[in-house]
Amino acid sequence: MNKLFIVAAFLFAGAACQQNEKTAREADRQADRVNDHTRDLREESREVTEVANDRVGELREEVADKTEDIREEARANARAIGEEAKDVGEEAHELSSAQQDFEHARTIRIATLRGVQSVFASQTMLLNSFATTPQAREKLQIFQMRLDEAGNQIQALQSVPATTWEQRHDDVNMAMSRLEDSREDAWESVHDADGLDRTSMR
Repeated sequence: MNKLFIVAAFLFAGAACQQNEKTAREADRQADRVNDHTRDLREESREVTEVANDRVGELREEVADKTEDIREEARANARAIGEEAKDVGEEAHELSSAQQDFEHARTIRIATLRGVQSVFASQTMLLNSFATTPQAREKLQIFQMRLDEAGNQIQALQSVPATTWEQRHDDVNMAMSRLEDSREDAWESVHDADGLDRTSMR
């Protein structure tokens, strides 16, 4: 009966890991999208300023003897600036949309990570009942410590913006990898101590 519980626990963990990888890729993609639109918006804003400065300089040179031409140039200047401003507005809209998509992907990613952590945490009760040797108890303690570390990293992701998402997300992924390693070590120590079927823990 114990083997059935162990097999079920690992099958559930495998499914959680697959969902974990899917949401990781989506959150990274949305963060990159926000950062791309942020750079584009800065570039568009800079171009508006450059166009305005260029037009003003040209008008100053012609003001002495080309009044009518200056008026036309001023109108052209207004149109040019208006077109650039429109581009900035459109890019700002794209940035807002990208930001919303990123926040949605981040929420899903955090929920997935918490789900994986929860699946792993549910195995501590089984491990606790099987860990009868000092080595197995030590491995279980390390596993529980990794659970806490991963939980703290996941919690911190809630307020991470797209600009720093990649590094913070990498930190969480490393914490989850350490958690997975400690979980496998804990089950391995139980196997070594009690002679459980190795394949039932994979």
